[in-house]
Amino acid sequence: MKNIFCAFLILALMCRLGYCTDFYWGNHEGTDWGNWGVNWTYQDGTGASSPPGSADNAIFDVSVMDFTGGATMTRDETVNNLIFRNHYTESDGVKTGKSFSISVRGGLGSHNLNILGNLVKERGEYDASSYIMSGSADDQITVNVLGKDGESDSGNIVLGDSSNTGSYKGDLYLGGSSISSSLAKLTVAGNINLYWGGSLHLNVGQNSGTIENPDVVINGVINYNGSGGDNPRFGLQSCTDGNEFNTVIQVGGAKGNGVMCTESGTKGSATLVFANAAGTSYEYNGFIRSDSPDTKIKIVMNGEGTQILRPTWEPDLHFSFNGLEVRKGTMEIFSVASVGDIELTGGNLKAIGATAKLSTETSPSLKNAQLHGDNLIWTSGKILTNISMDEDGNALASMIYLSGALKKGEGFTKAEFEFSGDVLFYLDEWIQIMSFEGGAEDFDVSDFVANTFNDEWGAKFKIDNNALYVTYTAIPEPAAAAAVLGALVLGIAAWKKRK
Repeated sequence: MKNIFCAFLILALMCRLGYCTDFYWGNHEGTDWGNWGVNWTYQDGTGASSPPGSADNAIFDVSVMDFTGGATMTRDETVNNLIFRNHYTESDGVKTGKSFSISVRGGLGSHNLNILGNLVKERGEYDASSYIMSGSADDQITVNVLGKDGESDSGNIVLGDSSNTGSYKGDLYLGGSSISSSLAKLTVAGNINLYWGGSLHLNVGQNSGTIENPDVVINGVINYNGSGGDNPRFGLQSCTDGNEFNTVIQVGGAKGNGVMCTESGTKGSATLVFANAAGTSYEYNGFIRSDSPDTKIKIVMNGEGTQILRPTWEPDLHFSFNGLEVRKGTMEIFSVASVGDIELTGGNLKAIGATAKLSTETSPSLKNAQLHGDNLIWTSGKILTNISMDEDGNALASMIYLSGALKKGEGFTKAEFEFSGDVLFYLDEWIQIMSFEGGAEDFDVSDFVANTFNDEWGAKFKIDNNALYVTYTAIPEPAAAAAVLGALVLGIAAWKKRK
């Protein structure tokens, strides 16, 4: 018992000294994060003897602070968990939402905010929003949610929790509303967990991000947790100062139901890169759209895994982005609206069906597998096409509809299809698999290849009336093929002798 008591004393002393302590922001004198003696307190309200460190939780609880609106960083900071909580003040029993921000002090340069555990925004009935944002173009913040080795529940951004309802308030802004207040970069080792009607707004980058070097890297998955109309929202681009702003966001997948969008009043673009890991498959059932006519969204599949985009409501409105590129992995998608130009440079592209409800319908109905785009620029990669049977017994293929043309990309090799389903029910019947109002530029039937079945049945293609068709026919036996070839050779020899 004596040893146990001593161990507890040591542990308590270590926590008191700041090794595993909750630090509360107090705003007693100004906004300087580094002025810990007056601006940080322990849970008991006594002044801290140091700033929060890598093993400590930095808690910004507006309801218990002398509210001044924000904290400013003057150097790099590293904490365990960073928690925004209770963003309201109370006077005479009346609670008023108050936003809070972490920023940098003008003129002191750019800084890193490193979070080893989780970045958490708690939401409540009166809560206002929380911000982490740069002070100027010369005073940038880079946010790194790093996680801890061996701790799978760390390295996440969490907005709300499962107990929230649609009445809860408080959003999280990573970057302000202008180019000057955008974060330099955001890295998240784990997931983005969004609950109910909460919104995560991103304004990250300096107009220099690329697919190879994104502005935002989320190694995990965007998890949407909500119900009915109380689904979360993920703002891809939130710069509303009137300037053109372009950002590149890489995620390890998305699942659930919600909204991914560029926000009203923005200009420029957002490129959303799915880098799903090998062996993973995630299905997203929400919207991907721009809420600004001046901002475009492009989707890029660039991982070894599978991302499924399948709507459940108003399918003609769900996916209205401005370009789709498949480089690696598998993109499965249903879209009635055009997704813009489709670029296929590797990986697999599959048009799928959906069970979705239109606002004019009383219940969901089955929508045939289809994908609509402008032009399809095909360099390499494969289109996965399923053949099924309609209610009349006719062949029904997963279709790609192009308002523009089928084109060869630079370095074109072969246009490869992989067929599955009821293919052998329709031997020697032509089945339409694609239409292109603008024609098939420079394509010949010899450019198309496909899988065989049982080494007996091979694919043949034809282009007719701005549409592509396939049929499967018997592959000649080797002996028969040799006989045909021999007869051809003899025929050519006889023709030459007569000449």
